[in-house]
Amino acid sequence: MDNGDLKKQQLLEAVRKNKALLLSEGVAFTLLGLFALAAPTIFSLTLSYFFGWGLVVGALILGVRVVRAPDIHNRIVSILSILLYLFLGFMFLFYPVSGVETLTLVLGIFFIFDSIFKFYTSAHLRGIPGRSWILSSGIVSIVLAILILASWPTNTPWVLGVVLGVNFLVTGLATLGFFWQLPHQKDD
Repeated sequence: MDNGDLKKQQLLEAVRKNKALLLSEGVAFTLLGLFALAAPTIFSLTLSYFFGWGLVVGALILGVRVVRAPDIHNRIVSILSILLYLFLGFMFLFYPVSGVETLTLVLGIFFIFDSIFKFYTSAHLRGIPGRSWILSSGIVSIVLAILILASWPTNTPWVLGVVLGVNFLVTGLATLGFFWQLPHQKDD
């Protein structure tokens, strides 16, 4: 057995050991995608609110540290960090549509990296059954990135939910397709 075959065998064994995790991941992404596609505007605005609250909670956590352990970091820099967290958090909370526009731009950039990672993973899985599912998901990610970035900032709030929904759905289905094409043993 040469080095390439050994590596393929080791990879297949690692995938087999984690097949329940792959199946769960595929189902979770598929359901999340269906939810986002069923209510894209609600999904988009929920993300904006979630992001805003996350920043506000982060500011509170930093604030506790500044009060309880002021000597750990420069107090002025810490207070400026808190103010930045609060400012951005309240911007997302009070102007959720603008927050969605910002998140949409970030998502377009995210999809570029997501596609690169999926292309890399697909290349790494060369010779493994079902790798074309991962490659296809990477192609969808780069198409979504191009669509978002080409039309930004004219996108409306529903675009974020639709694009994320499509990506989640394709990622879930690709993971499930990859899972089902794997050779399954009776003793698994």
